[in-house]
Amino acid sequence: MISTVRAAEIDEIVDAFVQKVNTRQHERLPLKDVPQFLRMPFSGDNADSWTDWQIHKADNSEAIEDLETRIGRRFPAGYRS
Repeated sequence: MISTVRAAEIDEIVDAFVQKVNTRQHERLPLKDVPQFLRMPFSGDNADSWTDWQIHKADNSEAIEDLETRIGRRFPAGYRS
């Protein structure tokens, strides 16, 4: 079992990575490929069919636990963050 301190360190690393990714301009993607909650305002050429995006935190712990149960193995701690 991973210690609470170690899990917190992993969370900090993942949060810093996400923050870094979100501060950069991304390759714009087709609207159909980006869920509404990840889209960012975008104006310019093709604004009606393309969008900028960013990462948002989501709690997928239940889905991860279900998958781990089905495959009979736990994922590394970084996958839980």
